[in-house]
This record gives sequence, C-alpha cells and structure tokens, in this order.
Amino acid sequence: MAGTPSILFACRLAGGCCYVEAADAGGVPDGAVFIGRQADGLTRFGRFQPDEPAIEAVTGPDAYLRRTAAYPTEVRFALRAALGRMSAPAFGPDFAWLQRLEALPARQRADRAYDFGTGLTLAIPCGDAGLFLRGWLWDPHGAVERLMLISPFGERQPVTPHFLPLNDDPVRRHFAPDGLPAHPAPPNFAAFVPLARDPRHCLQVRLEIALQGGLTEELVSPVHRLSRPRGRDALLASLPAEAVTPALLEECVHPALSALNGDLMAGRYLAEIEGFGAVPASPTVSIIVPLYGAYDFLDIQAARFGFDPGLRDAELIYVLDRPEDAALVRDRLDGLHRTYGLACRLAVCAENYGYGPACMLGAGLANAPLLLFLNADVVPEESGWLARLAAFHRAQPDVGVTGPRLLFPDGGLQHAGLFFSHGEQRWWVNRHYWKGFPGDHPPALVSREVPGVTGACLMIDAGLFRQAGGFDAGYVLGDFEDSTLALACRALGRRNHYCADVVLTHQERTSMALHPGHRGGIASAYNGWLQDRVWGEAIAALMADPAFAETPLPVPA
Repeated sequence: MAGTPSILFACRLAGGCCYVEAADAGGVPDGAVFIGRQADGLTRFGRFQPDEPAIEAVTGPDAYLRRTAAYPTEVRFALRAALGRMSAPAFGPDFAWLQRLEALPARQRADRAYDFGTGLTLAIPCGDAGLFLRGWLWDPHGAVERLMLISPFGERQPVTPHFLPLNDDPVRRHFAPDGLPAHPAPPNFAAFVPLARDPRHCLQVRLEIALQGGLTEELVSPVHRLSRPRGRDALLASLPAEAVTPALLEECVHPALSALNGDLMAGRYLAEIEGFGAVPASPTVSIIVPLYGAYDFLDIQAARFGFDPGLRDAELIYVLDRPEDAALVRDRLDGLHRTYGLACRLAVCAENYGYGPACMLGAGLANAPLLLFLNADVVPEESGWLARLAAFHRAQPDVGVTGPRLLFPDGGLQHAGLFFSHGEQRWWVNRHYWKGFPGDHPPALVSREVPGVTGACLMIDAGLFRQAGGFDAGYVLGDFEDSTLALACRALGRRNHYCADVVLTHQERTSMALHPGHRGGIASAYNGWLQDRVWGEAIAALMADPAFAETPLPVPA
C-alpha cells in the first residue's frame, strides 16, 4: 500500500471495520488498512491478509503513526479522512490529538518562475461554527475558478475570500519586486468557512483550488497548535486595521470571533484566589483592579492607597488576566502588603479573557453594595477621593454609572465624560470630552450628566451592575464594555454622571499596548462595530440631545 499513491477517498464498513482500498485493485486488496472503534475511545488498525482470517491488530494512534509514517502524503490524507468520516463525535478530541502528532507538511506554491502562487498561513477553529482562514493568492490572470476547503473529516465547503489591501504586502514584493506585472486585486485574503462536522477539532485542513482547464492546486495549512486565547489573538493580529471594512467584519470576522470568543467565555473561571491581610468585614466599596502585563504602576497606586484613611473601609480585589504572571504579581502584592499594610485579594484568571470578563469575575467576589472598577495605572491625586466620589454618586437621582476627572501625567485632560462620535469610522465610536485640553479647562470643571464614563474609573451600584448584565463578554480583550454598560443603564431609566471635583491621574492604555491582540490589530475596530450593531439607534437618539454635543458648554462664572 505504501507504494500505491492512487487512493479511493471513501470508507466501507464490513464487520464493524473500515478500510480504504487502492483504486486499481479488485475486491479487497492485499494490505488494505482496517480501522475500527474500541470501547475506550481508541482505534484499532490492521492490514487485511487473504491467507490470515484474523486481523493483525494494533491499538491506538501511536501504533497507527508508526504504521503510516512511510506512506506518501496522499495516502496519509486518505487514511486520516477515512478515519474522521467513520468516527463518532466523541472521537473528536482523539482525532485532534492525532492531527497534532501526524502533522503533515504545510504546502504552498511560491515559485516566482510561475505567474501563479498561493498559500494558506492560518486555519483557526472557531468553536462549533467553522474555521477562520488567512492566506494569499497571486493570480494576475484570473485563472482560479473556485476555492474549496476540505476538512480532515472529509467535509467539503466552498470558500468566499475577502481580499485585504495591505500597506506592507510581502506577497507582492515576492512575486513582483520591480512592481510588475500589475495585479488586479490584493493577493492577501481572509475567509470564514462554516462547517457541520467537529469544527473545533479541525486542526489541519486542505484548500483545493480549481483552475481553468480542469487543473487543480492543493494547499495544506499548518497544524493549529494554539490555545483558545492565542488563537483569538492570532486572528486579530492577522487582519491589520487598514484592511477593515463592514463587509469583512460582518461576513468573516464576526462569525469567527463570536464563536471563538464565546467558546472561551463559556468556560471562564478563576484558577486561584489568595488574600493578603484582613479585608473589612462589611466594606462600603469594592475596588476591582484588572491586571495585565503592566505592574510597575501598582507600587505608585498602592503607596497612595496605603496612606489614605478613606480606603480602610474599602475592599480591594486585584484580578490578574495573565495567569503566567501569577507568581510575579503574588510576590509584588505580598511586598506591598508588608510595606504599606495594604489588605487585598488576588484572583487569577485561568486564561486571558479580557478586561470585561476579568472584571466580571472580580465583581463575583465583591461584598460591598458599591463597585468601583479602577485601572492599575490610575493614581489618586489626594486622600479622601473615594468617599467624595461615592458621596457624589449616591446624591444623584436615578444614578447609573459615575466617573471622575482624569488627567494625563503632564496635566492634560484625559477624561471629562464619554460621548459618541460619528464620521471617523463607519460606525459610532467613543470619545472623551475635551481630551488633550488643559486639565483645568473651564467646561471640564462642571459636574454634569453625560452619555457615559470610561471604565478606567467607573462606579456603579452592585445591584444595578447585575441588573444591567455587567460588562458584555461579547467584546474581545477590552474596549467599549464601559460605554455599553452606560447605555444599558440608560435603557433601564438611569442617568450617568461625571464628577469634576474628584481628580486622578491616568496613564492611558498601558496594558493594551502590551497585548498582541491589540497591537496593530482589529480588536478596537471590531468592538466599535459590534457596539454600533446593537446600540447604534440608541446612540443616535442620545447624541441628538444638544446637552451632549461635543461643542464646549458655557464657561461657569
């Protein structure tokens, strides 16, 4: 069989076994490979020998790999597809493991001698929905008639590519270093392909390219070996911001990300919780601080907290969204507790979930009637700020969310309330009033009702937080959860407020800059588009109110 490259892509069931036979053989050929199921979920493999009625049984994928190592790639593909087609759904995890061990070489065509080339660089399983593909196609003469994805289970689905105009295009540089010949379309593409059979266990796929004249070209993707968070980050980073269009987001990114992120969020949990010191028995406010990557600011923030008597009745909960840093952060918080007497708890996420889900896990541990979500790079200017912010919050009728005035380290204004702007993108985006103006810009010194406030420092009643649904886990990594929470509060009849008299310093987006899914990727664009998709009409009605216009308000006397 090892010398027979012609294989019939079909499996026949006989006596509980399956075999793949050579196309030119009559009946059951010598050396046909049998594949069977066992009660323990493993497989049985053997060869049919006409003079031996008993199957020579070998048990488990390891034995299968030893048997098939010398087979041509076409034979191994046929065997793997036949195994996938005959296996029960419960076999999916075993089959995924088999694909990792039997990693077939990735196959592309990148020879400049031909005026045609193609490659498949990513094939990311997206929950139970399908696969996200990222690849390239150099086809200046339009020779391609169709693209067809072939899963390891043998399922075939057409591929509708979204071609991506990129500022930095390595494919074009490779095939046309002097700029010729001209290519009528961008060669890079992305696609989402829905699959019916075990999408999350499809770790290596083929892409069949049908050319004019009946010729075909076949690609093989690399084996997907990434965890769910890293798969999400690879998807986000593979699509530069300049390539984003509403069609790409609607037809490709959203079905892929919503399934991949939903699969990750469905199983989110805290891997560990550790306390440092005695927290208040009946705290007035629970301060929830999400952490990712940037920990130097903890020292400054903790020093201000430790010398502020107003925080003695507050409960401090740090939520680490980068579990590989648990030992480092644990040691740091222990040192800060010993230095400043800072009592706190550390909750470690099992995986990197993102800002909103990490805050939700922290809120699940909170015991106070009032919640304050605070970034680690937000530092109070003076003592007593928390009591003043809480008093302002409680004094507002029908209060939703409340936020203070935030300044950049140079004294410039970072936040004086959040509003929505249309025109920079094809959807509503979040902006801050008078951002970049001097910190004492007169209109920013007026406390007032605003459309929303930033999640960098956001106060809300615990009961309302639960009633509004908390931070929406549909957003990836972080961005727009705060504005969506503010919109949800308004939908419940609440009003959101900006408190000008409480001032803190904010080193904006420190952690975001460290995350591979945010750097140069499409996370923010996707989240903004997603918010507009759900809340666009409500935002348009809200921003029609002149009280929320971006134009400066009357300067107070």
